[in-house]
Amino acid sequence: VDPALKLYNEYNSGSMGAIVFQEMRESRSLAYMAFTEWINPSYLDDNYLFAAIIATQNDKMAQAIDAFDEIINNMPESEAAFKLAKEAVLTNLRTSRTIKDEVLWKYIANKDLGVTEDRNKAIFEKVQDMTFADLKAAQEQWIKDRKYTYCILGDLKDLDQDYLRKLGPVQIVSQKEMFGY
Repeated sequence: VDPALKLYNEYNSGSMGAIVFQEMRESRSLAYMAFTEWINPSYLDDNYLFAAIIATQNDKMAQAIDAFDEIINNMPESEAAFKLAKEAVLTNLRTSRTIKDEVLWKYIANKDLGVTEDRNKAIFEKVQDMTFADLKAAQEQWIKDRKYTYCILGDLKDLDQDYLRKLGPVQIVSQKEMFGY
């Protein structure tokens, strides 16, 4: 999964030219900030995580969530963005160095995951040959049509609560519960 994960993250949210930013902020004007991240587990028996974050206006919440869900489940195809993402991953791997105490921490992290070889080397070799179809297949296998938990921060009186209930059960928490003050 690592090569697809790296490429997915770069394609979707690696830069201001990435798909999520372009679709949510530039094309649709629905977000101040938007990104997704597919996250590696820390231990062998942990799950992968997927996070998607939007900062939008309260009155655009429903439209932004619907648009974001559409982008997440039906990943837009851009050959130009794919080539840029692929080159960015490869360039990053070419120029990154594991030095000083990072050597130990990377060794421990890899050991916790049962990895016995340099993951970056394997990612570098596999990403070079990946196509958009490979990326799309990983997205469809691991991300598309999953159930998600939404966390909405905002003034309750300004949020469309009927819309939120359509997404699933709603649990309202206080500012004190959320932030401790």
